[in-house]
Amino acid sequence: MMDIEFESISLPGTKGRNDDYLVIEKMGDSYLCIVADGCGGHRGANFASRFLCEALVEHMPKIAPHIEANPEKAMKELFKLSKTTQCENLKKKNFRDACTTCELAWLNDNVSIFAHVGDSRIYRFNESQVVWRTKDQSFVQDLVDQGVLSEEEASIHPMGNILSNTIGMMGGGIPTVSVQPPLKANEGLALCTDGFWHITQPTLLFKLLKTKNIKKLLTSEVNSLLKTQTEYDDVTLLFIRSHY
Repeated sequence: MMDIEFESISLPGTKGRNDDYLVIEKMGDSYLCIVADGCGGHRGANFASRFLCEALVEHMPKIAPHIEANPEKAMKELFKLSKTTQCENLKKKNFRDACTTCELAWLNDNVSIFAHVGDSRIYRFNESQVVWRTKDQSFVQDLVDQGVLSEEEASIHPMGNILSNTIGMMGGGIPTVSVQPPLKANEGLALCTDGFWHITQPTLLFKLLKTKNIKKLLTSEVNSLLKTQTEYDDVTLLFIRSHY
């Protein structure tokens, strides 16, 4: 049975309120891991991320028995149910335009299933390279795909915060689903918001995978990076290391 080590960090940005939310839940022999980033500029962004995460945890037990038979169908049904619950709770608070990104990982000995909405990211990596990551669902990523912008230009583009997919009162919320083999020994996963990946490089993930004390190194590196920033977004990372 897989032995997974978890570490996380979630810090508010310079605006002062943290709109990110993260979840780690063990369900039977599987782990449910979620990171969500309530979209800045919208009232109730912090509730959009929290309500969605809580709804995903609520509905997953109904979906889990069927998830490996048809992962894409099951994940889309999970997100549909969870969005309905999220929006019902947002309506009660009169947050009519609140929405969020979402990264979800379902992990066990048989499979790794990932669901992705927005511009938060999931990275899968070993000690020397990123072997897979999600593709941002955003205006600037569309321009990169069209050859209009380079990755470097996209990272500093003034319209980088315009998303093509979110979950909430105004968002579509249909996830992109990826089905992959289970984690190998000494592989890592990073579920993170754009506030994290904007200020870091994948080399930090490789360093975290190799270190004994993930929390100490993660806290030190992130705090050092934030000291160089005059303005920054909420910074959230859920780091996962696999041992067998």
